[in-house]
Amino acid sequence: MATKKETNKETNKVAKAAEEKKVPAVAKTAALAGPEKKKLPVATKSKVKTAAKAVKKAAAKAVDKHVEAENFFEFDGMQIRELDIRTRIEEAYKDAGHRISAIKTLQVYYNFVERRAYYVINGKPEGLFIEF
Repeated sequence: MATKKETNKETNKVAKAAEEKKVPAVAKTAALAGPEKKKLPVATKSKVKTAAKAVKKAAAKAVDKHVEAENFFEFDGMQIRELDIRTRIEEAYKDAGHRISAIKTLQVYYNFVERRAYYVINGKPEGLFIEF
């Protein structure tokens, strides 16, 4: 069961979304009523759900606004693209008999003196590396 503080946060989000989307006052009051009042009319519940969906949609749009970045490393006359290193690590992982979709986390440590990229997949350090 949600605490009163968490419930207030959720109802405030729904009420704000209802104001932005011009939802009728009935839905606004239903959103402010919180989960304690369980006997709301069916029409009001659907309007609150609509307002909640609007909040989720707005949050998804905010997350989608990110910048695509392409990273390059330069050392001693060499230029290496981070995406190329990642692709080669994924190919090595696949060649070892694993699925690329099984990669949840990837940590890469670049050693430019040795011209190697050491990597750790899913938190299991195994001393694996690729040469560049």
